[in-house]
Amino acid sequence: MSSFVILAIELKAGDLVLFDGFLPHSASINRSDDVRFAVTIRYHDLTDPFFIERGWRWQDLAQEGLKALAKKEESHV
Repeated sequence: MSSFVILAIELKAGDLVLFDGFLPHSASINRSDDVRFAVTIRYHDLTDPFFIERGWRWQDLAQEGLKALAKKEESHV
């Protein structure tokens, strides 16, 4: 039986974590009023039908991020 080490890493605003995409990971619930952004960098052809069929099109994700920023700006007016 293999053993696993589970680490909880606390990050501050602006901190960066890099890890292999195959590493099981999660984040706690965002309880703040701010938007939490994550950036994923992949070494794959995102125009490949495999990714497009699964919703990995960066244009869609960028639009969602812009909507979240606009919503945040509206709430501060």
